[in-house]
Amino acid sequence: MATDAWSFTSTVVGLDGVLANLQRTGAALKDRRTPNRAAAAQLYQFVIKNFETEGGMTEGGRWKELAPSTVLARYRKSAGAKRRATVKAGLRLGLSGSDIGGLSGLVFRILQDTGHLRQSFEPFSDEDEAGVGARASFGVNYATVHEEGSEDGRIPQRKMLPSEAQALEIGVRVYGFYVERAILGASA
Repeated sequence: MATDAWSFTSTVVGLDGVLANLQRTGAALKDRRTPNRAAAAQLYQFVIKNFETEGGMTEGGRWKELAPSTVLARYRKSAGAKRRATVKAGLRLGLSGSDIGGLSGLVFRILQDTGHLRQSFEPFSDEDEAGVGARASFGVNYATVHEEGSEDGRIPQRKMLPSEAQALEIGVRVYGFYVERAILGASA
């Protein structure tokens, strides 16, 4: 069974050379701002891809479909009378939101009506942490409601952020690259 492992070879010319390489490696690894910035960028890309796949990146799987009432509200904002009639007929027949969308020729993306929610996410990092989060819009962070679902159950949980395990995997990958680069740079 193959496993991911780190290995490197060092030719010992003298103890002074080994100590110098270790000091250079240690100095290169001291500033964590660069790898944290890279990890934050990777986490941000995860969120953007998760919006593109409507939840397909998260461990919980794709987001729950839009409720027919939400589809109807969106059609009212953007569709003509003929399409609204198709939506109303679909609602009477008990069709799902995506089935109604297919009948009327319009497709509405989940959590992407205006794009404000997706655009509210930003990467952040400093010496000690890296992450991605959503800015509150008009004093309300509605990303939290969608991430966790509403208490009354009217808004289903739709995970936008990576799980802790997914975030850790991203961090390990970024830091692995950073450490490898520091070791190779110190021995050059």
